[in-house]
Amino acid sequence: MRMARPANVFHEDDEAREISFNLIEPSGSTRYFIPKIFQNHIKLHYIKSTMPELMSPLILAIQGATGQGKTFQCLETFSSLNIYVLLVFGFELSSRYEGGPVRKMERLYSFALEHQSGFKRHTVIVIDDFDNSIVSVRNDDYSGYSVNTQLLTDYFMNLPRKIPRGKKPVPLVLTGNNFLGMYEPLARYGRMSFFDWNGPTEAEKIEIVKT
Repeated sequence: MRMARPANVFHEDDEAREISFNLIEPSGSTRYFIPKIFQNHIKLHYIKSTMPELMSPLILAIQGATGQGKTFQCLETFSSLNIYVLLVFGFELSSRYEGGPVRKMERLYSFALEHQSGFKRHTVIVIDDFDNSIVSVRNDDYSGYSVNTQLLTDYFMNLPRKIPRGKKPVPLVLTGNNFLGMYEPLARYGRMSFFDWNGPTEAEKIEIVKT
């Protein structure tokens, strides 16, 4: 007699389709005006986090109001620096399988490391709307603290130790509106650095329009 296969049995192919690797190729220039203070935070984070001897945080969290161009300006800045970007969305870091989100990040980070070392291309991972991921737990009726939340939080906390010896780290940039829902030890100084972006000044808005 043929037995039916349980619907929730883990299959690697099924899970692999739940996250996409959106690799953005740099142009070597910027088409738009990006405020200097924003550019400088991005550049400094990338430089410091790729120098292991500095023991600088590997993760930069940029938080601010909706519609202030956080992710867009990250992409433009990295493009001008000839850095490849792996763009992921926070909601993709979830899974119906236990341990699925960690496997996704492991696959993503391994790809980034190989892309950087194999092709000699500077690479960074940008996670858009990270505050909508399972790592950021909100006090509402639609999210909660799950096993996958704990596992993925632990992954980010111990990420520097998971990088193979001799390989240059791939920095991460997280964008979102509010990171107060994150596990406090993950957000502490040393593991993560923060940049509050409240949007361009009036003078910068004029430059944006002129450009």
